[in-house]
Amino acid sequence: MESTHQLSERISDTGCVYRFQIGSKEIFSDLIKHGFNEHKSNRMILPYIPVQYVGDFMRGYFDGDGNVWVGLLNKNRRNPTLVIQVAFTSGSPYSLKDY
Repeated sequence: MESTHQLSERISDTGCVYRFQIGSKEIFSDLIKHGFNEHKSNRMILPYIPVQYVGDFMRGYFDGDGNVWVGLLNKNRRNPTLVIQVAFTSGSPYSLKDY
């Protein structure tokens, strides 16, 4: 692309994070022409997934947008509760509603 845009680096809790930001209206317009959409996570609806593939889909989704947390709830009580929490993340209320 022969871009002159800067590649920025920052240190996070998980290591180095790199960012390449393009502010070109021409590139943006080209991406829209090729089917890209703005804010897709806010309106994403899951496609039909045949029952035999739901488990595979969930594992893939979890790999990209899931996490597991182990810790204590109600720490200030006499008997805090040790829990394992599994979470799926989505910017769209429609994408996880039916699952």
